[in-house]
Amino acid sequence: MTLRGFQSLELVTAPVNSPLVLADVKAHLVVEESDTDALITQLILAAAAHVDALGVLGRPMISQTWGQWVGPAPSEVRLLLLPVQSLSAVKYWDVDGVFQTATLADFELQTAGNWVIVKPVSGASWPSTASREAAIRIDCVVGYGDAGTDVPDDILQALLMLVAHWFENRESVTETRLMTTPYGFQELINAHRSGWYG
Repeated sequence: MTLRGFQSLELVTAPVNSPLVLADVKAHLVVEESDTDALITQLILAAAAHVDALGVLGRPMISQTWGQWVGPAPSEVRLLLLPVQSLSAVKYWDVDGVFQTATLADFELQTAGNWVIVKPVSGASWPSTASREAAIRIDCVVGYGDAGTDVPDDILQALLMLVAHWFENRESVTETRLMTTPYGFQELINAHRSGWYG
């Protein structure tokens, strides 16, 4: 299983939606006017970026596609980002230095304990590649689903807490001692956290 060799992650397709909806966040903040809509939207995006995929959660929330680069001739490749929805492509640099797309049906996803691995199906093999660290890119659709309602409630609550904290504390320096994240945020995130990859 390729674990210790070269591996890196590349965002192929960003999520289309946000895990939080502006109206829901405004209700949480008890804000009715629209004067701060732009600020709240910016905070939602910042909170999602802080938590999502390569952030403190270590998991993608809304459906998105990530490519995982590995070296030549792996046996099995353990995927770094979970949850995995589907394998979408296997691409590689061939021996002539041309970027190619392999036949997707030659590969499969398998669950191995708490992990998901990609390997060739019986009778197939990894393509012959150029001799380079980033030789093969395995593209997978990852995340809990297409909408915020697919994301576990405790993760959404952590996001709401973070946005509310930033909304109420907009200065980097105040006379009051402030926490960098609100109380309970880390505990909610830790219930699902895979790790940090950034």
